[in-house]
Amino acid sequence: MTTVDDLPDEIIKQIFQSIPLPKRKQERRNLVLVSKRFKTLGDETIGLELFIGEPPWSGWEATAGSDHVSLSRIQDVGVSICHVGEILDTSPKPKGFINVLWGFWGKVKNLIYTEPLPKFKHPHLLSTIRFSGIIRNNYFQALINPATTFHLRKLQLNHSSLSLLDPQSLTNLDIESLQFLEISADFAYIFHNIDDDKILGNTLAVLSNAFPHLISVNVYIPFESSQFDYIDEDSTEIVDVELEQLAARASEYMELQALILHLNVDRMKCLNYWSRVFRIFNVEFLPRNIHHIDIARIPVLSEDLAFIMLSIPTLIHFVAKFVGKTGEMGVLLETLIEVISRRQLRWFLLAGSINGHFPDEGISNGHPSRPVALLEDDETFCAKIGRSGYYTMGSPFDDLHHSLNLRAGIRSQQDQ
Repeated sequence: MTTVDDLPDEIIKQIFQSIPLPKRKQERRNLVLVSKRFKTLGDETIGLELFIGEPPWSGWEATAGSDHVSLSRIQDVGVSICHVGEILDTSPKPKGFINVLWGFWGKVKNLIYTEPLPKFKHPHLLSTIRFSGIIRNNYFQALINPATTFHLRKLQLNHSSLSLLDPQSLTNLDIESLQFLEISADFAYIFHNIDDDKILGNTLAVLSNAFPHLISVNVYIPFESSQFDYIDEDSTEIVDVELEQLAARASEYMELQALILHLNVDRMKCLNYWSRVFRIFNVEFLPRNIHHIDIARIPVLSEDLAFIMLSIPTLIHFVAKFVGKTGEMGVLLETLIEVISRRQLRWFLLAGSINGHFPDEGISNGHPSRPVALLEDDETFCAKIGRSGYYTMGSPFDDLHHSLNLRAGIRSQQDQ
């Protein structure tokens, strides 16, 4: 009598690979219960969603959906999605006063010998790595290197994860398969008394890499008061922080579809106090197939905003928040009127970014028989294409709606 045990490994692997992605985590648990052979084949074809390291914040385990495990776990099972918490020392930590002595011993131990680092058991399964906490350079390199990232499609970092790394380990990532890059903001590193001077430099180091197949870049630029003194009201000069590197790289990401750049600074300081306008990126060299641009708390020239909103044929979503609204900055009223008449963008949001007096009666959407006045509300203007093919009033909450849709679209592409 023939049973499933008689099937060759290749057939069973094909069956496992046909399991829908949302169900793979649960199905893998079932495979472990069937037999050792099924567990092994499951490791080789499906992989786990694994959470390693110490929790970077309270409740991280609840977010993870399971307890965190040691870094060494990656050499025992297949991993497809790896969430990385805080990894400063992989040794188990005792509690109480002994923990202080243990920390001292850890420092001495690191000086006298180098601990062998684990490797992913099946690196071909690894598609996503999300770093959420402070991590030492040697552990980062154990997770991110050419031997493990040849199929990596999504890399998510935050400011804490960049706070201790050496720039040299970030400038040669060499991840040709990468499609989604995100650097988010957090403040967990502050509680460890870590100097944040390196974070901006390391952010730029990550962006200095050539990722030929990148689709989405989402960067929260770290704010450092020592380098952004020009934001003060009485400041007269701008400090050169070389953020132009962002545009130099963006222009080389020819497959880029979504670009999100936010400066981590209080929005009220962005309204009127930009001392001198500079170009963070040269908009004329943005990829021509880009669909979504979101800029916040960054000074942008009026001519560059006009180019973005009127001269990129594939652009459908645009967000500008507190990019300036006086002098040479912000969206000019005539640009906004032209955008409304062309009806090229499906949806756009301008907050604290319109340069000029917005008319009290609003701006007509141009419908020949049923014109609608589009109004500004508390320095916020949001419009979307309605069923008639003309703009109607949008809502600031649409920003979240479209962001979720964008992420869902990106996630579906990632899962394909």
